[in-house]
Formats: sequence, C-alpha cells, structure tokens
Amino acid sequence: MKLFSSLSSRLLVSAALLISLFMALTGWSLNEAFKDSLLTAEQERLRTQVYLLLGVAELDASGLSMPVFISEPRFNQVQSGLYAVINSTQGLAWQSLSSQSLKSNFIQALPSAQATGQEKFSLLGEYFLYSYQVIWEEGELEQIFQVSVLHTQSTMWAELRQYQNTLWRWLGVATLALLFLLLLVLRWGLLPLRRLAEDLKDIEQGSKGKLLGEYPKELQGITANLNELLAHEAEQRQRYSNTLGDLAHSLKTPLAVIQGELEQNNNKVIEEQSLRMQDIVAHQLSRAVRQQVNASAIAAAPCVQRIVAALQKVHARKSITVEQYLDMNALVRADERDLMEVLGNVIDNAFKHAQQHIRISVQIERALLVVSVEDDGKGIPPEQTELILQRGQRLDTLQVGQGIGLAVVVDIVESYKGAVKLEHSDLGGLLLQLSLPQ
Repeated sequence: MKLFSSLSSRLLVSAALLISLFMALTGWSLNEAFKDSLLTAEQERLRTQVYLLLGVAELDASGLSMPVFISEPRFNQVQSGLYAVINSTQGLAWQSLSSQSLKSNFIQALPSAQATGQEKFSLLGEYFLYSYQVIWEEGELEQIFQVSVLHTQSTMWAELRQYQNTLWRWLGVATLALLFLLLLVLRWGLLPLRRLAEDLKDIEQGSKGKLLGEYPKELQGITANLNELLAHEAEQRQRYSNTLGDLAHSLKTPLAVIQGELEQNNNKVIEEQSLRMQDIVAHQLSRAVRQQVNASAIAAAPCVQRIVAALQKVHARKSITVEQYLDMNALVRADERDLMEVLGNVIDNAFKHAQQHIRISVQIERALLVVSVEDDGKGIPPEQTELILQRGQRLDTLQVGQGIGLAVVVDIVESYKGAVKLEHSDLGGLLLQLSLPQ
C-alpha cells in the first residue's frame, strides 16, 4: 500500500493507533471509575436518608409514629423522585407523601435486607433501592422494621452523560494535540534521513562528490560506507579511464603506421578494417569513461538546433528541408557529450539518407524525453533493424558503413535506461525515436 511506503507514515499510523487505543482505554477506565463513584455517593445519600427517618421515628403502644412532614422536602412532594416506605412484620407501617404515586403491589414487593442490622443497595427498575432492617425495642415492646428508600436513576444517569460528553471531548482534543506533537517529533527525528536523501540526490546530480556534514551516530556507519563506496567507484572509474586512455594512445601509432602503408599499397579491405578498429577503440573508450551518476539536467532542443545548423552546412549541396518541432523546456539528466553524440549520429544518418525532407521533434511524454527523427530516404530493411536493436548486440559484429553509428546510439541510450524504436515514416523513409528518462 502506498500509505505505508514511507517510514514516517508507518511510524505515524502505528503511533496514532497506539495513542487512540490508550485514550480509549483511559476514557473507559475514567468513565467506569466515575460511575462507581456516583453509585457509591448515591448509596451514601440513601443511607443518610434512612438514618434521618430512623431519627424522627418513635415507637409506642399504638405502633410506629412518624411526623407529618419530614425535614427532607422531597419526601413531602408527590412524584419528587425520592420515596420512603417502612414495613413491619404486620405489614405497611408508614410511607412518605411522595410515595403515594407508587403502586401498592410495587411497595409490597420491595425486597428486604438479608438480616437485621444489614443494608442492601440495589437497582430496582428505574430506581435505586436502599433497604435497612432494624429491631426496635421500646420498653417491653420489640418490633422488626424494614426501612426502604427509593430514588430515581435519571438524575445520576444525566450527570454521568454530562461527564461522558465532557470526558470524550477533552480526550479527543488531547488525542489530536498528541498526534500533532507526534508529527512534529517525527519530522524532527527523521530530518537527518531527509537530509541524507537530499545529499544523495545532489551527488547523483553531480553537485557534490560525497556526503558532507554531521549525521546522528545511528547513520554515521551508513554515511561512512557510502562515502567509501563513492570514493572507491571514483578511483575505479579513473583507473579504467587511465588504462583505456593508455590503450588508445598505444594503438594509435601502430594503426597510423598501418594506414600509411595501406595508402601506398592501396589495399582497400585492410584500410577499411583499420578504420573500423579506430572507431571501435574510440567508442569503447568513450563508453568506459561515461559518468552518468554525476550528469545534470540539460535542455535537448538547443543541442538539436546546433547539430542541425552544422549539418545543413555540411550537406548544403542536397538542399534538405528540416522541420523542427522543439519543446525548449524539455530537459533530460544526461552527460552533454553523450546527448550530442546520440543526436549527432541520428540526425547525421537522416541527412545522409534523406532526399529532400527531414522532420525532427522534441517533447516530453510521461516523464520521458522523446526525440523523433524522420527522413524521406529509403529506410532500413526490417531484418537489419532487428539486428541493430537486438539488446546486447556487439559493435564489432556490424560492417563498416552499415550501422556502427546507430549501434553506438543504441548502446548509449540503453546505458541511460532508455529505448530506441525504428519504424517506417510517413515521409517514406525511416522514423527513429529515442526515449530517455528525465
């Protein structure tokens, strides 16, 4: 998945999941703790109400006596949500004015405490129920009374919902704040990696030769190994360049002597082969010292214009018309010498084989630099096209004057991960298309 293609996105998503899970567990724990505290507080309030009722109750020969009005005003209001009932072994001994709205069968079915002196706190329908059983002794009188106080649950649940709304709102704000801080921390923590990527890009573009600056100790091993690898690669490239340069110079003199003798003896076959050997040496030397890693972005259109202007002078006698459709902003990351060699070979072949008309276009298509060169000549036979474009085809398998320049083009373009395509042009000759990654 593209979402997890970067290290920062993986860390951010993982941390976000952990923070969200932690906040959810924290919210659940706080909610349960607050709920338990509300239930405990409710039980304490109902116990206080029971003690209040027992404090104002009196027992005489006629039975239990309670004042008409209780100091807790809700006991004196119908449907106030707070109700009290006192039962004895003979039945209902007393009930508050507020409990007049309760059904008689509901009052009779109130559960009692397990034993005398014990309390019972439970949920009964939509009410909290607190029951307390007591043995009352007054002189010779002794009776067992069951004091029950009921309170509606709506008040507590409303308070709990208000707390939950506040809790989750603030936990959400805290989660977002933590995620924002985490994002800042990740950006700061991964900054050395981004700087390393930028330095590597500078090295690729040729503006730097090695990794500079201070890196965290976790990256120092990587940067040291990369610098060592770059230095080794540069030394290796320089050694190859020196060796091949020495080889080219060593072969130049014998080849010159051979060519001089051939001119005197007029041996065309050996002369062609010596010229071919010179082309091969020059091409292999250029190929060995090519430095794509340090290539910078260059514009292709000006190169085409310079080459066309020069070749029009060289082939002035043919009076060739050249159409140019050039995107002046089309850039490609390549060595300018390589680009000039490729374009020079391709356009020169077009001038050599064209009769009157050449068409050249330079444009960008899907992050590729596409150069098309067409002519109205005879084209290339299909069987030779397959041979030239076969990947890995060696330069020395081609005959002099039959595609060495095009083989060089294929070799250079493929070294840049590009492609060469040959087709029939609507002008009548060959359409050669080069595609190079920008």
